[in-house]
This record gives sequence, structure tokens and C-alpha cells, in this order.
Amino acid sequence: MKLLLNLSVLILILSYNLCAQKKQILTVDCNGGGDFKTITEAVESLPMFNYQRIIIKIQNGVYEEKFKIDQDYVSLIGEDKERTIIKYNQLRSDWESNKDSIGPAVININGDDIILQNLTVENTQPEIGPHAFVIYGKGTRTIILSCNLLSKGADTVSLWDYKTGMYYHADCYFEGAVDFVCPRGWCFIKNSKFYEVKKTAALWHAGGYNKKQKFVIKDSYFDGVKDFDFVVGTRTTQTLIWEGANMGFFLKWGNWFIAKIVQFAFNTSRFSDVGCTMRLIRRDALKKIENFLEKFGSSG
Repeated sequence: MKLLLNLSVLILILSYNLCAQKKQILTVDCNGGGDFKTITEAVESLPMFNYQRIIIKIQNGVYEEKFKIDQDYVSLIGEDKERTIIKYNQLRSDWESNKDSIGPAVININGDDIILQNLTVENTQPEIGPHAFVIYGKGTRTIILSCNLLSKGADTVSLWDYKTGMYYHADCYFEGAVDFVCPRGWCFIKNSKFYEVKKTAALWHAGGYNKKQKFVIKDSYFDGVKDFDFVVGTRTTQTLIWEGANMGFFLKWGNWFIAKIVQFAFNTSRFSDVGCTMRLIRRDALKKIENFLEKFGSSG
């Protein structure tokens, strides 16, 4: 009798574990063929405290919704990044004036260890320029793989855990206006494409909390609206200053101050370093000014 009772308990435990394991993979299908029809329903079904990864598989379709992820260890994996589309119209200013509990972005990440893969996520607000998040995050260790992240506004991807944030993105397409990829903390991006829809700065990074925080981009491609005649690098951003570089306090802020005078005087795009030697200039633009160029000192 005792043996039978022990076997019964063991079977119950095994059955519970098998059921629990099955629940670690959920399916969303807007056509009704999955566990849920919306991503919001799937995320809201999760326990508040996750101790192992939960995978939410999203079938091809258009999901017009915005949602938040409060839990840790959640993966959202689309069936096909070109045909699994999440979209929503959300200006940050509209959200600020009428706040909801979800957040200002299409996907709002509050948990840690979140993975987004094989998705197209778009903020469909139509204006070029104003803040319009696609992804806004306060968690760390956010991974984005093989995704299209689209906005006509600023701050498309804004992952902002400024103390401990660590982010990895690969094989992605980023599109937006001012500072449309703007991490705080550590961020590494590779094999990706960036497209700027406005004649202004494309990237921004905040690493002031810890001078070791860096934003690194490798094997990637930049494109954008035409008529950027002249691009100038910068050394006044802390995270772009190499160790041992001759950029002391007065040299750094002197370069910045003169750059701002030039920016104001000529009403040009944002200009942060008048002394940087990194220059990119279109051939036709160079021909217009080459007779006015002079060389001084050891610049060549």
C-alpha cells in the first residue's frame, strides 16, 4: 500500500512537471490557431516571477497592439520577420499627456533577459522627427536578433538601464529620425543596417555613469536620406574617447564650444567637435570648396 502511494505521488509529480514544461512554449496566432490571438493576452498570462525561460511563438500576421513585458526570461519569436508584424501608432508626447500603464512604446520592456527575434515592429505614427519609440526598455541583457525596427520618429530603440544595461543586437534593420538607436549602458550591434529618415544625428549613447560603458557597432551599414554633404566625427562624447587620448578637460570642452558657435553661426545640423580629424564628404561637395582649403601644421 505504501509503495502504491509513493508511486502515485511520483506519477503526480512527473505529470505536473510535464505540464509545466509544456507551458514554457506558448503560441500566438491572430487567426485563432494558437493558445492566444494577441501577444498582449499571451504576456498577461505569464506568472509575475519567472525562473526559467518562456518562449512565445508568434505566427505570421499583423498584430496591431502595444504591450509591456514585466517578467524576466521571456522570448518573443516570430515565424518570419517579414510577415510577423507588430505595429501601433504612439507618439511619446501623446502618451505623456495621457499616460496608460503599458508605456510609451510599441514594446515596453521592464524585465531582464528578454529576447526578440524574427519580428517586424513598427511605430506607425506618420510624422518625421518627434519621439516615437518602437522599443523602450528599463531591463538589462536585452537581445534583439533578426528584426526590423521601424519608426519615422526619434528614439526608435531606447534601452535605458543606465547603470547595468547590457544589450546585444544582430542582423537587424533600424530606421528612424534623431538618435534612433540610443542605448544607455553597454551595447554591441553587428551585421545590421541603419537608415536615417531625417538629416540629423542617427545614433546616441549615454555612458556617463561608468566610463567603461561603450557602444560598439561592427560589420554594419549606414544609409539615409540624401544630401548629407559633410559628416564630421566627434571626440567629445566620453564613450568615444580612447584611453590615453589627448582629450583633457579644456581641449574637450574647447572643441565643443567652438563647434556650437559654428553650428549657431551657419544654422547647420548638430555639431559637437570642431577639432576631430574624421571627415566624410561627398565628391561633388568637395569640388565646390577645395580651392578654399588650406593646410596648417602637422595635419597631413
